[in-house]
Amino acid sequence: MSEDPAKPQWRYTEAADAAQRKVCRVLKWFHLLAWFKKWERLMASRPPRKNISPRLFSSNSKTESPLLYYGWPFKERYLIEYAKRHHLSFRPPNPLRTKLGCGEEFNFAEITEAHFSDKKLITGLRCIARVLSLTKLIKATGAELVVGRPFTFDYPYILVMWTNYNIEKQYGWLGAFGKYDKVVKILDDAMNEYCHGQRTNLHWWWSWENDVVCSL
Repeated sequence: MSEDPAKPQWRYTEAADAAQRKVCRVLKWFHLLAWFKKWERLMASRPPRKNISPRLFSSNSKTESPLLYYGWPFKERYLIEYAKRHHLSFRPPNPLRTKLGCGEEFNFAEITEAHFSDKKLITGLRCIARVLSLTKLIKATGAELVVGRPFTFDYPYILVMWTNYNIEKQYGWLGAFGKYDKVVKILDDAMNEYCHGQRTNLHWWWSWENDVVCSL
């Protein structure tokens, strides 16, 4: 309690106020830790799988099926490194050329750590690298590739070959023309060029978009 006559007697001293704030921070940390553990348990119950039951295909389900991705998970920097290794390029607008230090065209082979240090710039470059990389891989395979978010803390993105909602259509044309093995080989090689000994494999992954995830 404060003994200052100019202040009401019910007010806390600075030390007590600081102690209260510290307790609140600790409680908030424990609350966040509890939530994190809850996420981990949920993720552990929905691990990536090589195969899934046909009952999870949307056409076979009597109720709405959870969304599952079939593809290769990857780290945040991966597609920039892919664009760099394959010398993918684009024509940036004039204001961006100054930041990139380039002429009319920027080649990802010229990217430096200085570019990575500019968070706003590198966020934009990641998006461009994603578009360029997907375009290259789609041309190489003919597959309808997209990028999704797998339900895991280990990888922020996944290169999606298909989902349990379009597998019958997508696999149908690949199987009909005998292209499945060739397409998988092209994509598997592409997604493991920059793996540093930690391969990423083709699996089924839960999506962050499912109701059981969004409701938490």
